[in-house]
Amino acid sequence: MTSILDITNSWNPTDPTVEELLAESAFDTLRQFTGASNYVFLASMVDQSGNKGFAVYKPVAGEQYLWDFESGLHLREVAAYELSKLLGWNLIPPTVIRPDGPHGNGSLQLFIGHDPSTHFFTMEQDINLPENPDRAVKYSELSSIERSLMELAVFDYISNNADRKAGHVLIDEKQRIWGIDNGLCFHRENKLRTVIWNFAGIEFDSKLIVDLQRTLEFLSSPIDMNCKLYSLISSSELESLLDRIRTLLRERTLPAMPSEFRAFPWPLI
Repeated sequence: MTSILDITNSWNPTDPTVEELLAESAFDTLRQFTGASNYVFLASMVDQSGNKGFAVYKPVAGEQYLWDFESGLHLREVAAYELSKLLGWNLIPPTVIRPDGPHGNGSLQLFIGHDPSTHFFTMEQDINLPENPDRAVKYSELSSIERSLMELAVFDYISNNADRKAGHVLIDEKQRIWGIDNGLCFHRENKLRTVIWNFAGIEFDSKLIVDLQRTLEFLSSPIDMNCKLYSLISSSELESLLDRIRTLLRERTLPAMPSEFRAFPWPLI
């Protein structure tokens, strides 16, 4: 059986046609990932020209019951991608809904080639935040990978990600950071569970503020039917999302890890 390490995906996450490829290509073969709480498959896909690509298929029928999240986690997977696009950060691999999947309706996310032995805890060794006792450190002073990881931490805060395990943070061959497994996001109540608490107190600079403000204004304006996010989460979940963005714009930094409740997902990886 081919190792994940040996899979090269010919579909590029920055290709403007990749959503169309995911939405319209035919399923060829499926390989189930073991160890996941829900049924997850690596899907080999064939486009209309006969070219192959790889994607991760999560059917609704394979979801395990959760007391605090309704069935339909595939919608939240797609909502996370749409939010990442609105922010302009491209942290979430392209993700679409496929109602015609081999096991029925579900999400289909572009497979990101990566080394499974590399995850947030191994990346964390390279985080070397500058120390300056006279002033707060700013986002702009961080390294490229540190900035991407901080953006992911901001994304997880505003999307209220309840399951950011270390293994849900990938780095591809071009050293780009990706966040996967985003089905447990957008709850109305505080559900944030993440392993990325390193960036509390780092000051936002103009880039982060502009991106957050633009997203807030867009989602607060009259509904644009071209924005898919509105159809993927409820109106109350959307309002909670906007409240979290407003909080960050007011504080201009990420909060410290809370002590009054469990702040980490389990298992950690």
